[in-house]
Amino acid sequence: MSILTVNLGTYANDGNGDDLRTAFEKSNNNFTELDLTRVITADNLGSGAPVFKEKIGNNLQLRSIISGLNIAVTYTDNEISIATPDSINSVEEDTNPQLGGDLNLNGHLITGTGNILISGNIVAQEIAGNLTGNLTGDVTGNLTGNVTGDVTGNLTGNVTGDVTGNVTGDVTGNLTGNVTGLVSSIGNHNLSALGDVSSSIPVIGQTLTWSGSEWGPSTIVAGVSKIIAGTNVTISPTDGIGEVTINSLGGGGGGDLDFGSFLSPAGFSLDLGSF
Repeated sequence: MSILTVNLGTYANDGNGDDLRTAFEKSNNNFTELDLTRVITADNLGSGAPVFKEKIGNNLQLRSIISGLNIAVTYTDNEISIATPDSINSVEEDTNPQLGGDLNLNGHLITGTGNILISGNIVAQEIAGNLTGNLTGDVTGNLTGNVTGDVTGNLTGNVTGDVTGNVTGDVTGNLTGNVTGLVSSIGNHNLSALGDVSSSIPVIGQTLTWSGSEWGPSTIVAGVSKIIAGTNVTISPTDGIGEVTINSLGGGGGGDLDFGSFLSPAGFSLDLGSF
């Protein structure tokens, strides 16, 4: 309902205005309309910061919106604009972004063609790319890429790439790539290049021979079994096995040199040369 106007006529008591009853009915209706629709109130909607503060008399008190750190507030007759002063609307536009706390990936990936430079520790379930720096800590997962730096910690996982640096820690996993540096410890590991070498432990007097399929210890069955020192002769080593050095004790009395048993295989003979 709109506000009703009381008809006053052209002049007093000219008979053209509203009678008293009609005039007061209009007045009562106008008060009702004002009471229902013209009383000014304000509410803050939503969960944001409240803009309306309070109403004092006929004056509404509203809070001001001011600019904060890296935030600018501008306004026109009809609009208020809140923006960063340097127009940074994404992380890509910030050339020096910094975190004030931990970054939660929330199940998402960090992808790109750049490098990740970290001066602290790396905690990951798997490193599938190439590592071009030095690993000075322990690696307990698998390395499926190449390591071109030094590994000074312990590797308890598997390395399927190439290591071109030095490995000074213990490797308890498998190294399926090439190591061009130094490996300080390969305990409990077999080298793939020695896969055709028997694991049998040789005894004294045996030598390493090729069986046609692998290298293994075997006993000498033909030839000089050992050299034995006689009178005025010393040998080194004293057991006479292996590469033996013969020395004379002097004295002019001559000496004895006993070569032990010699079994000449077919096609071979023993030539002592001059002695």
